[in-house]
Order: sequence, then structure tokens, then C-alpha cells
Amino acid sequence: MNFTIEELELPGILLITSKLFRDNRGHFQEIFKNSVLNVEFQQCNFSFSQKDVIRGLHYQEPPNAQGKLIVPITGHVQDVVVDLRKNSPTFSQHLCVELKCQESMLYVPEGFAHGFAVKSESAHVMYMCTQEYNPNAERGIKYNDPQLDIPWAVTQPILSTKDSNLPLWQHVIREQA
Repeated sequence: MNFTIEELELPGILLITSKLFRDNRGHFQEIFKNSVLNVEFQQCNFSFSQKDVIRGLHYQEPPNAQGKLIVPITGHVQDVVVDLRKNSPTFSQHLCVELKCQESMLYVPEGFAHGFAVKSESAHVMYMCTQEYNPNAERGIKYNDPQLDIPWAVTQPILSTKDSNLPLWQHVIREQA
């Protein structure tokens, strides 16, 4: 089998490795197979970011909630997810995962906020989504929320204006109540 899948501490989060086939031309790698990860994707996104960029923490409200397959095409990122599922035993817990190109991918199901920090000089990241982007359903949580206490790998982050102005976790929970 060309894929190895490991379920991580937060239920539903899957760390995926795919066999790399090398020869004198370069290499080949399968990224997704429906028979391995039975998910239907509706949109594929691609980002380029410099070292120390943090993107996130983003999510979409139901019914537009997105599952995502995070694939670093180049570089090394610290990927972060926060469980938003109110009935989950891991509600409000976060998980940090190191992802390196050609080594690992992460599947994040619906019900999680997601973000990443670039640890290498730059990174190209592709993320396949189970729902199309809907600006009316877009939400987020401030990356350095003290209540979540996420140990980001970046000490002087570069943020977008939008990400700098995201609400704190306590305000997100109040909105959802």
C-alpha cells in the first residue's frame, strides 16, 4: 500500500504519509486516493508563504464547514488544529503537527479551526476542501489566544490584517452559544 494513515490525539485528525517513488528523472507521489480516504473534495487551494508567516486559525460555519487535506508541496510548516465540536470530549483542545514536503499530509475533518506557521524559508501549501469557500460562513480565532495557549513555532509572526483582527476564543464560544 502506498499510504500510511495514523489517527492522532484529536479524533478524526489523520496524519498521512505517502510512498515516494524515486528514479533518475526525479520522484512521483500519490497525494489522494478515494479508496484510501473516502472524502469528496469540492475546492483546491494553494498558498505561498515566507518564513514566519502564520495563516489562521480559520474555519467555516455549518452547513459550509470544510474538511481539509493539507499538503505541503515545498517547505516545512507547523500545522495547528483546534476542536470546535461542542459535543466532542476534546472540545477546545488543540494539536500541533509538523508537516514537511514529500513526507506528510494532514486530514482535518469538519468541525476544526485550522492554521499553519511556516518554519522553512518559504512554503507552498495545497489544501483540498470538502466545501467551497463561502465568505458569509468564514470565521476565525486569533492565533495567540491566551486561553488556547498554542505553542506556535514562530516567535515574530507575519500576519494578514484579517488574521490580526480575528476574535479571541471566548468570543467565538459566545457567538456559538
